[in-house]
Amino acid sequence: MREIANIINPIVCLVIVVLSEFNLSIMLLTSFLGIYTLYINKVLSDLAKEIVSRAKSEKKVKRLAYYDSLTNLPNRKNFEYMMDIKMFMAKEENKKLAVIFIDLEKFKPANDKYGHEVGDRLLISVAQRLRGAVKQEDGLCRLGGDEFLILLYDIKSIESTLKATNRISDLFVTPFIIDGIEINLTASIGISIFPDHARTRKELISCSDRAMYKAKAKKINHVEVFSED
Repeated sequence: MREIANIINPIVCLVIVVLSEFNLSIMLLTSFLGIYTLYINKVLSDLAKEIVSRAKSEKKVKRLAYYDSLTNLPNRKNFEYMMDIKMFMAKEENKKLAVIFIDLEKFKPANDKYGHEVGDRLLISVAQRLRGAVKQEDGLCRLGGDEFLILLYDIKSIESTLKATNRISDLFVTPFIIDGIEINLTASIGISIFPDHARTRKELISCSDRAMYKAKAKKINHVEVFSED
């Protein structure tokens, strides 16, 4: 029996040592897997944040390419793209459209007197009023500075276009209030009609621009329809 015990005891000790090391290995493996899982989760979280950040940046860049950063109105590039679509539709459906060129009067003196911050907020207020006066199927953009363009689709006559344009002109009757400052603006407005006055986008905008300068030369808050005179 003593001999058997002498043989078994070392074996038992060896088994105990092996099991102890095995348990230690399991603990180390479990610890490693826990740390590795935390690392993977952090990597995936950082990757997700990066993807979201890039998507937001791309969206912002895309928006800046097609929208005015101050007023959030479509910019000229966006407006011209829409004009191409609307002009194609007008040709196909035998309809007319009008381009309205708006130049703000008295904006520069107000901007110089009260500062650019007030001037920027004034432009935002103008954009809000114009947006409220334009139908969903029509178009509106800030061309730059204190100039805006409106596209009226499917106009029925010059008279109906003038009526719509006079409503836009009336938007400037009520003074703008910025930080308690009352500011009066007026607008010189020019109108061109497709296809009566021009058949290309560039020419149509040019005609409305020329009509606007005629309006500017005549009197305050005047609306002028393009003519070759």
